[in-house]
Amino acid sequence: RPLTFFVECILRVEQGQYPISIKNSRQMKTIKKYIYVIAAIAIVFQACEREIEYDIISVTPPELHVFVENVNGERVANASVSIYDSEEDMVADTGAIVTKTTDQNGLAITTGEELGQTGIFYVSAQGGALAGSGATPFLLLNDGQTRFDVVIE
Repeated sequence: RPLTFFVECILRVEQGQYPISIKNSRQMKTIKKYIYVIAAIAIVFQACEREIEYDIISVTPPELHVFVENVNGERVANASVSIYDSEEDMVADTGAIVTKTTDQNGLAITTGEELGQTGIFYVSAQGGALAGSGATPFLLLNDGQTRFDVVIE
């Protein structure tokens, strides 16, 4: 497109369609040279198309972080966390994909390898006489971590 524009400019100047005063043919030649140089530069920059490759390396492996809290918002240590791939299995308490125990911060970490795939998972947590459950999407996010909070009552 830039080349077409500059060629049209040259032709219109030569035909006298642009209201510029050219005193002699030497000025016309100088103007043409500038137009040709600008056209050449435009063509060079237009031809410099390159592909950009982004090297994105995830330093954080995909994980599901389940935090267990009581109704007061306090984290519950040593709570049992079970993860199921269906709500029916969770209700029946059978076929847990993985069962973990929360650490002193009320956190149970499950890796993507343990879950095997992304999708909706059903989480139940039990700490003493308290229990709670919920559903969470496990997605492979940019930082690798999906967070889910379970409140046990």
